[in-house]
Amino acid sequence: MSNYDYLKLTQSLPLPTKQQFINFAHHVCDSHSWYKHLSITKGAEFIFFLSPYAGKGPEGSERLHYSWKSTSEYRERFGFLEYVYKASSTSMYSWDSIGVPISTSEMVEMLPSEIMVNCSCILYPYVSKYMNAPSCCYSVSDRTERFAKLENGSRQHPNRELILAWKKSVDTAPERLSEYKKDVEHLNDIRSKLLRILLGNGGCFVRKKERPTINIPPKIERYYQAFCQEFDLYMDLQEIEYQKITKCLQNLFAIHSKNMSRDI
Repeated sequence: MSNYDYLKLTQSLPLPTKQQFINFAHHVCDSHSWYKHLSITKGAEFIFFLSPYAGKGPEGSERLHYSWKSTSEYRERFGFLEYVYKASSTSMYSWDSIGVPISTSEMVEMLPSEIMVNCSCILYPYVSKYMNAPSCCYSVSDRTERFAKLENGSRQHPNRELILAWKKSVDTAPERLSEYKKDVEHLNDIRSKLLRILLGNGGCFVRKKERPTINIPPKIERYYQAFCQEFDLYMDLQEIEYQKITKCLQNLFAIHSKNMSRDI
């Protein structure tokens, strides 16, 4: 497929609605276990575009991910929005809908340069917002060495300071828990209750600005603040990734809105 073919094919596709853009941005965050698969120092390149194959799956088979099951359900939620991604260590992009890898040269041939440049970004493992993402993002086996490189400055990262603040909060959690156990009875039960407060109905952490106001007994207020800190720092990182996706999708909308008014 050439740039010309892509523009001709997508010109006939309906532009996603505002809600479909929002749905898709959230879908990208948890469509795979990114906290396990992406490098915390290098991330992976994502490209967002419209596709007539969106949601089809290999050979048109039904998609079985927990967030959607069939082509019709996918398109109802996300329209014809699609993405591919690749780690820095490979030249091949993964494309779920067609079920086979696609080379960098094929992507360059297919997508207009305007989309390649303005609708792509690097995402890191903390793009994940599911309930087990913070702990898994921290504990994946190869992360110790990568965290060390961030700490000693041998590896640069746009969010280095925030990552290290989050790591420190996680590292000191057992010490805090031990300290607070002296003052608070049934702390493990309290921790479970607090965790439920931080989680929304979909099993994803609720951002600070969306968190309900609750009355915390004075004797556990200090623990609650410390408990929230590690998750709040993680969600600050996740919000950065979410905004990258949103920006790419805004650019995609602008590009296709412009092209729909042209004769191609």
